[in-house]
Amino acid sequence: MHTSEDRDAATRLAVKQARDDLLAFVMLMNPSFNVGPHHRLLCDQLMQLEQGETDRLMVFVSPRSSKSLITSTYFPAWALGRNPYWQEIAVSHSDDLATKFGRTIRDIINTTAYNTIFPKVKIKKDNRAANSWALEESGKQAGSFLAAGSGSGIAGFGAHLAIIDDPISEQDAFSKTRREQLNEWYSSGLRTRLMPGGKVVLVMTRWHENDLAGHLLKQQESSPLADKWSVVRIPAINTAESAQQLEKARDFLITQGYLTESYPKPKLGHSFWEAPDRENGFLLGNRGHNTYKKQYTPF
Repeated sequence: MHTSEDRDAATRLAVKQARDDLLAFVMLMNPSFNVGPHHRLLCDQLMQLEQGETDRLMVFVSPRSSKSLITSTYFPAWALGRNPYWQEIAVSHSDDLATKFGRTIRDIINTTAYNTIFPKVKIKKDNRAANSWALEESGKQAGSFLAAGSGSGIAGFGAHLAIIDDPISEQDAFSKTRREQLNEWYSSGLRTRLMPGGKVVLVMTRWHENDLAGHLLKQQESSPLADKWSVVRIPAINTAESAQQLEKARDFLITQGYLTESYPKPKLGHSFWEAPDRENGFLLGNRGHNTYKKQYTPF
């Protein structure tokens, strides 16, 4: 039988873990979250970025994997709790989507659970619009948050952390003009708003080899002065590399008590890749699909 002292001790431990570990924060904020090894791997990379071990991170994970939920909502809220004087900028392909992220982060910070984990951090009552709000710590003015669509004017705002989530739509991804406009906006716009030591996370679906991610990775290869990016790439069906990474993350989740030994190990396969083809853009792998004569196309 658990006593109130036992429950209080367990609560204190959970709160401390949530302050120190992004995935523990996600689990405490959302107890129904269905955790998997890819979440552990993603959170570890984001934690390294927050702690200054890296400063540029790309995330290529298959759709419906909670990558935006973690990277673009829980992570910026957690980072502000640990760094309340940070300024953050969130970017997506539309103002509406970016504002949606801003509203969600603001609402997370306003919850009782968040205030238990980070009791000194509050949203300023007189500066709380969904797309632009400010923080206070212990009653003193602290950091800020701005949400903007890619290509928007962000002059006058700085960023200790910039999170770019799908900065181009699927339709625009195949427009050379739109891709080049986005690449230029990043270089001459968002990139110039970074504070000293500023960090950037880019999470996106790869539709074209010359999208923003491809553009930045080519710069990295061609110039010693270009930003150096860490990359998290987890296809829906694993490569040998991703299977090895995920098995390690699975084992760690078991030691943490989030998974049991019965959770299946990641398997090697071939299908969905976060690496676009030059001619056809985003593709299935070269196995696992069939060719049909026109009259028998199953659509």
